[in-house]
Amino acid sequence: MLAEHFGPYCWSVDPSIFRSYDVRGRTDTGQIDSATMRRIGEVFATHVGGMAVAVGRDVRPTSRELARGFIDGVTGAGADVMDLGEVPTEVVTHVSGSTGVAGAMITASHNPPNYNGVKLTAPHAVPIAGDTGLAEIGRRVVGDWEAPPVVPGYVEPVGDVIDGYLDHLLSRHNPPPLRMVIDGGNGMVGMVIPQLVARSRLEVVPLYLEPDGTFPNHPADPLNQENLAELCDLVVESGVPLGAAFDGDADRVFFVDDAGMVLDGSAATAILAGYFLDAYPGSKVVHNPIVSDVVPRFVSDRGGVPLLSSVGHSNMKSVMRQSGAVFGGEHSGHFYFGEFYGADSGVMALLTMAEIVGAAAAPLSSLRREVPTRFSSGEVNYTVGDVTTIMDEMVNAFPDADVDRTDGVTLRWADRRVNVRPSNTEPLLRVNVEADEEDTLNHVLAAMTSIIERAG
Repeated sequence: MLAEHFGPYCWSVDPSIFRSYDVRGRTDTGQIDSATMRRIGEVFATHVGGMAVAVGRDVRPTSRELARGFIDGVTGAGADVMDLGEVPTEVVTHVSGSTGVAGAMITASHNPPNYNGVKLTAPHAVPIAGDTGLAEIGRRVVGDWEAPPVVPGYVEPVGDVIDGYLDHLLSRHNPPPLRMVIDGGNGMVGMVIPQLVARSRLEVVPLYLEPDGTFPNHPADPLNQENLAELCDLVVESGVPLGAAFDGDADRVFFVDDAGMVLDGSAATAILAGYFLDAYPGSKVVHNPIVSDVVPRFVSDRGGVPLLSSVGHSNMKSVMRQSGAVFGGEHSGHFYFGEFYGADSGVMALLTMAEIVGAAAAPLSSLRREVPTRFSSGEVNYTVGDVTTIMDEMVNAFPDADVDRTDGVTLRWADRRVNVRPSNTEPLLRVNVEADEEDTLNHVLAAMTSIIERAG
């Protein structure tokens, strides 16, 4: 956790709100309030050298007030603000990437309504994470740092920035006529879909596209398949070839095929990667250690170059930029595009998948079955003490495994793989196991559990 590296606390700011990739906490307990956001905005403005900051927000009940506090902090530190209003996170990314300003999105993504926070972006959509600026911002926020006196900046309310963002997306991916179901989860994608439909050949059967920051129908978290049940049923009932579900700030998406089956993050990554490898033979594709080993094998078999990144959007973006990769995917439904500043875009993923489905001779269910599968444990969490010691014991217990220490420890054999990594926010060890055979999966998971329990 970033807070472990902070110095003495001088401000009444809970340091635990500074996470590895963003700032996030509870608003109902006062963990994050407008005063905290003002302090963060003030420090952020100086961190980016007084550059203008594009500020967007989601529709949570607290987002307007928190955005006002953040903006006051930015302008109080002498920087100007482009106030984008209520937009998805990737619209802030686009404005930052296309104009060169810094960016800030007031959101807590898929978390419940009583959470909020901010995602920060350096100028030109360069990601900010713990080791690329966020830790330093956190130290200043909770410490005794004070901004020097300056002439305050000004706020420029910006009109419809969604048009320019859609120009960028549709100039690169404009699928053929296709009917689909989209579950917005009452999140921010509902701000985009009406304009997207008006400007494209897509027809959308809507499900919870009305933005509502209380998320009255189901949590805006498509990683939890319980939240996709209505979407799966409606795809089958409507007879459409594709369904999609977005998270609260619209930068993550999960797909449902014509048979009403959810594509997990690994299957979707492989299918999307195939599209880009056909278009750009021999190109690079980024993945994290949690996606199935099926993905890098699939990429290699298609003539591409798989690249491994640590988990998390800021890490993935950095590898995308540094490597010049055309595409990247995570198990969590984040998909990254070289043609979108190396950043993640749920809507660009939707347009790309619609292109694939619209052009394919076979339905998406057939494309899904073409991707090899393995038995998977999913993410299993254990509360532990000394994470490093336990990971070392796992390595020692399996001397015949190939070992990779990118983001925790990955142990790999021909027929199975284990990834063990510490949580960035909690005293948890996260274990993911996959294997060609279910019995092997159960055996390996039991062995890992035994090692963890013995280490206590």
